[in-house]
Amino acid sequence: MLARLSVWVMFAVLLVACVQPAKNDLADTQWQLQSMNGQAVPTGIIVNMDFTTDTVGGVGFCNNYGGNYRLEGNTLILEQIVMTMMACLGDNRDQLEQEHMVALGQVATYQIEANMLTLFDSANQPLLQFVRVK
Repeated sequence: MLARLSVWVMFAVLLVACVQPAKNDLADTQWQLQSMNGQAVPTGIIVNMDFTTDTVGGVGFCNNYGGNYRLEGNTLILEQIVMTMMACLGDNRDQLEQEHMVALGQVATYQIEANMLTLFDSANQPLLQFVRVK
């Protein structure tokens, strides 16, 4: 009986040792927006997205934004995204800022290829495409 119990304990230890936590390839990365809904970001405007282990934030077209995120495979769940409410002046920034926030609300999955991060909607259409900064 003791030998049988020892085998089960060793099996459990080996099983736990083989299970590794899911890899978070977004943690501690920084990205700069290149295109939104297939349109290039206007020259001179820098929009970024920074990830920590479980938070996301950055500078939009004129406001700061931030919130939490979770990964489930290639599913990216953005949660509790909030934004400052400064006036956006010039360069059509008001409209671009609104489109940016709508796109963030539609993110369903992500893909990283080389130094590019693409965020997709639930129909697998690209919403936002970034280049890695860090």
